[in-house]
Amino acid sequence: MGYCRCIGRVAAAVLLLGILAGGAVRAADDPLAVSNALWDANNAHAIDAALALFADDAVLQLAPPRSTRYVGKAGIRTWLEENTAGHHHSEVVGTPQVAGDKATFTIELASDVFRAASISPVPFVIEIVVSGGKIKSFTAFPTAETNAKLARLSSPSPAAPAVTNPAAVVQQFSTAYNAGDAAAAVALFADTIHFKRDFPPLELAGKAAFRAQVIEVSITGHIHTEPGPVQVAGNTVTGRARVTNDFLRGIGIVAEADSTFVVENGLIVSWEIRQTPETLAAIQRATTGAAPTTPSAPPRTGGGGEASFIHRLGDG
Repeated sequence: MGYCRCIGRVAAAVLLLGILAGGAVRAADDPLAVSNALWDANNAHAIDAALALFADDAVLQLAPPRSTRYVGKAGIRTWLEENTAGHHHSEVVGTPQVAGDKATFTIELASDVFRAASISPVPFVIEIVVSGGKIKSFTAFPTAETNAKLARLSSPSPAAPAVTNPAAVVQQFSTAYNAGDAAAAVALFADTIHFKRDFPPLELAGKAAFRAQVIEVSITGHIHTEPGPVQVAGNTVTGRARVTNDFLRGIGIVAEADSTFVVENGLIVSWEIRQTPETLAAIQRATTGAAPTTPSAPPRTGGGGEASFIHRLGDG
């Protein structure tokens, strides 16, 4: 009899463990639970905790003004670092909708860029797909209110001074940039501005994205540049600048970067930045104590420009 009771207890225990394990698996696979954990970690700026919720091959697609696509954990870590630097905070509005492995949220996002433009918070619809307890995809969509608010970010800037000399245009930009005057700085760029940076890698086009991801981010990080001599060939201006901002000051580094500007009809239509190998090595040593692993081309004699380590040095 005692033997039977013992067997019964063991069976009950096994059954209970099975129920608990099943519940744990269901909780891990629950897209709502996983998504809520992401909001909590992101708002707490707990980058590692948030990153652990994503699958290795996850894809994250943002809505305007950033419109950036991040693939894999390395890219998504960049997004999380941007959120932390830009003091992002998301509030879920209303009741999330769950259909199978997908959870759909409406959130209100506050950030330094939106606060500076007096449009914070900005609503977005977010779709999160979860598989095996990990986020496989994260997609942001704008709403009508989103578009209305973002239109204020991309509204025409004050007219730029009527200067057509390429070097003078770049100098005016540098002055406005150092003064923290986003409107005056952006006014010197064409609506179709193409921006490219080698490290951290960033390439974008269009004035709205450029203002949000480059100008506002840099100004938020208290950037200051000291352009050196420039060279002008036709409508192209190249040169090197020394750069400081909050991140660089924190690790005791003055960065150097080469820039190439292309100016047409008094407006900058293209800006490319390449960090010097010495700067990359100094940042790598200061942050990890290791030699740099990112290959770099030899420095170019380049741009009367300004370096902007956007993802690591401030965000909006």
